[in-house]
Amino acid sequence: MLPLVDKPIIQYGVEEALSAGCDQIIIITGRGKQAIEDHFDVSYELEKMLEEKGKTDLPDRPQISDMIHVAYVRQKEALGLGHAVLTPANWLATSRFAVLLADDVIDAPVPVLKQMMQVFEETQCSVLATQMIEGNAISAYGVLKVKPADGRFNGRLYEVLDLVEKPKPENAPSTWR
Repeated sequence: MLPLVDKPIIQYGVEEALSAGCDQIIIITGRGKQAIEDHFDVSYELEKMLEEKGKTDLPDRPQISDMIHVAYVRQKEALGLGHAVLTPANWLATSRFAVLLADDVIDAPVPVLKQMMQVFEETQCSVLATQMIEGNAISAYGVLKVKPADGRFNGRLYEVLDLVEKPKPENAPSTWR
């Protein structure tokens, strides 16, 4: 629920999913995360209070909760990203799905998730959005060993050959994380 400019950072991820055409979201939560569920719910109390105070002239803005179905799955132990993704696995086994990390906010003319969905539709392969990391900071991340896939997508498509978790800078197979 960390605010970025005028809204919680998690809302940017939900809005990106919505703009990419996703109409169902599963948010993995843990202990003490009730505020996330409350944020994406309708506040009947607030609506009633505004009505009682005569604040009916406020612009009507569609609630995200009216545009998208949000479900919550609780991760009982914080065992890492892989475990979080596996938590709702029984719902995802036969579906295409995307994993968005709320702390990765990318401002792009075409939302990154929408770009990734276009790549998936053409290749029918799993798609990762990556970024370059250089210097000693590379040791804080999993680093990909990649090779160019072909010239499609302006040369921005790579095949992932391997992943090295938190390598020393001199042992990193690339600068892609």
